[in-house]
Amino acid sequence: MKKLISILSILTLSSTATFGVVSCKTTQNQDNLEITLKKQLKAIEREIEFNENLLDEINTEINQNNPSLNNVLLMTSISDLDELDKQISNVKKELKEKEVKLKNIKNEINEKISKAKETFIKYVNKVWDERIGGDILDSWSHQDVFNIFKEKGKQYAFFEGLNLISDKNEEMSLTVTYKNDINFEQKLKFNKIWPKYQKAEYKTEEEKTTYTKIGYFTNDKGEIQIEEFLYDTIKVPDHLPKFITNLSHAFRNNGNHNIEGMEKWDTSNVTDMSGMFRNCRNFNQNISTKEIIRSDNIKYKAWNTSNVTNMKDMFSDAFVFNQKISNWDTSNVTDMSFMFWAANKFNQNISNWDVSNVEYFKDFSTATSSDWKDEHKPKF
Repeated sequence: MKKLISILSILTLSSTATFGVVSCKTTQNQDNLEITLKKQLKAIEREIEFNENLLDEINTEINQNNPSLNNVLLMTSISDLDELDKQISNVKKELKEKEVKLKNIKNEINEKISKAKETFIKYVNKVWDERIGGDILDSWSHQDVFNIFKEKGKQYAFFEGLNLISDKNEEMSLTVTYKNDINFEQKLKFNKIWPKYQKAEYKTEEEKTTYTKIGYFTNDKGEIQIEEFLYDTIKVPDHLPKFITNLSHAFRNNGNHNIEGMEKWDTSNVTDMSGMFRNCRNFNQNISTKEIIRSDNIKYKAWNTSNVTNMKDMFSDAFVFNQKISNWDTSNVTDMSFMFWAANKFNQNISNWDVSNVEYFKDFSTATSSDWKDEHKPKF
């Protein structure tokens, strides 16, 4: 009987342990919340198991054909037995309540995991589509692609926890995982494998050149740079490979008013646009930042200049250029020297440009139109 009373004492004490469910505050770190919930879940599971074992032991003690125990029980008052029965009922009730709490916590954890997985897939795909685009050089290994991918997505903290699953049989994709307590996995497909360098392909008819392939090479800085187009180019492919980061002098000396295809270029990875339209004396095409929807329904921003650092000489001697480019993101540009030198017609309001990082702006607007008001120019 002493053992039985002792067991019930332990059972009563353990069953009255409090268990606080953490509230889901919007400001609380999701990872910490999940860890806390999982610890609480394990604590409840352990407590339920402990109490169930004690109840089993009580039943064993009572059901055993033990004469001495039976004698003790016969001598026990009805009130004592009622009290024992009441305690057992209370314990069972509390165990039931804890099982309900356990179920709720499991549901909460599963919901958090589901939302975390959705977030993982969303931003992994976003960085891949916007910054890599599936354009892979054949000189890159899977590890090279993965390293570039992590660098492009470093603004998202969880990218630090990404790992590459290497599969030599997968030539046209790579798989990344995020390992915390839960494994998230996403397969990323390559759209096209490009050669290490490529000569441009084009045809010229009646002094009008149409390009079917963009040429590119690796320059002295290790950047992938575009080949300069011929002066009479009227059409180029509307897809600019994502690995091309240098467009320096791409259309220099072009004599046309419009160059078809170029207005759809995704320039989000481009860092150098120096001299891009230098001496393009008839050029006046709309190259403002705008949303484009591809044939596969992927949306992107054409003429996204957010990563450009060099705009030196970009429109120098572009006599008639006068398009609205006030929505360009110039926050990373460091060099705007001679940018609109002798761009005689330009008078747009670009006073909203972020030029906080510009270090060089000599002759930015020298020899431009008198109609271009100072208050419409950037504030260096």
